[in-house]
Amino acid sequence: MRKMSRKIGVIMCVLSTAMVVFYCVTDRASLWIDKPSTKNTVDEKQRAVTSYKQNGEFGVNTKGERRKNNANIKVEIIMFKKTNGTELQYVLPDATFRTFDFHDPGQVALFQRKAIEARYYSLPKTKVNHIDHKLIITGRHICDLESPYLLIVVPSVPSHADIREVIRSTIGSFGKYRDQTVHGLNIAVPFSVKLVFVLGRNGDALTDLAVRNESHSYGDILQADFVESYYNLTRKMLVTLKWVSVYCSEIDYMLKLDEDVFVNIPVLVHYLRTFRYTTKGSIHGHINWESPVRRLGKWAVKWSEFPLTQYPNYAVGNSYVISGNIIPRMFRASEYLPYMPIEDAFVTGILGKIVEAEKVHNDGFTYWLDSKPVPCAFAASGKISATKVSSSLMKDLWNACISFQNFC
Repeated sequence: MRKMSRKIGVIMCVLSTAMVVFYCVTDRASLWIDKPSTKNTVDEKQRAVTSYKQNGEFGVNTKGERRKNNANIKVEIIMFKKTNGTELQYVLPDATFRTFDFHDPGQVALFQRKAIEARYYSLPKTKVNHIDHKLIITGRHICDLESPYLLIVVPSVPSHADIREVIRSTIGSFGKYRDQTVHGLNIAVPFSVKLVFVLGRNGDALTDLAVRNESHSYGDILQADFVESYYNLTRKMLVTLKWVSVYCSEIDYMLKLDEDVFVNIPVLVHYLRTFRYTTKGSIHGHINWESPVRRLGKWAVKWSEFPLTQYPNYAVGNSYVISGNIIPRMFRASEYLPYMPIEDAFVTGILGKIVEAEKVHNDGFTYWLDSKPVPCAFAASGKISATKVSSSLMKDLWNACISFQNFC
């Protein structure tokens, strides 16, 4: 047996005809597959040793006397046994491993990845990512009088007061239009829409004062005590999930959109009202399938932040919708996972997978590569959202959607 130090715990994988022991260490892990001895077999074991390194490379070294023909064994359950004695089970999907050839390096590596995935998604008992930032502006009154059907959440930057003003006068105004026919869509059931901007702090005293005055005037700002940065965008959304869980927990849906995105709210609400609301919960957007994890560049993620090579399916971050009934569970799960800076992949992908939310793709949601919208064409298209929208274009889109006959 290879010498290893600083053992973290033991993972035991229960097989139908064999026992696998997975030792977790800080820099590598080894997988032993012990095949029971068979009739007329001199040796009692056949051992396959697989090493895992943080850079994602896998190597296989097969040992054993009088090696027999490859044997297939069914893999059904991975059982974790931690150092504190706690045991957790992870049942593999039926189609994941119907058979496992322990002499096939590819299958050994695939099984190793499944074991790492199972360990990542089996949440620990203690928090590793505390979201306990002080709220500078609580925004607690936003849902006091009425919990909206749709809560619009816009991550913003303290200095972007002009952009927030345009959003208030356009997208934020959709809540004023109830029981209206908007470009041929009759929203017969009254619905309530509310808007909240979520900010961090930038350390400038004059800007902070201006934000407080803006909050007094409009009452639609939530500001938390963390530094504004791209890296902290995930943190901003986790603060939002916590805030919704505490102050706005009765909403039906939460729409997250970037500052440069326009959403045709009546079209979105019409779509959501045709979707069957379930206790399982749902995430709606332009779903990104089988996206690889990047280790370099702007969207780089460390192995310690996310140990897999591919994200679970997730909704593209410029505009997506989460059903309100799963938001508290998503927030609770977030504190037991390492912080990861890719907001949409973490919130809608990883947390969505943990709470087993349904991921719903809709081509009406915009995508990063979409071109700048033409107002009248967008209004006539029935699309839900558009990206690359400036303040002046947002006003034109608003006019085209709310008064199509007159504007177009």
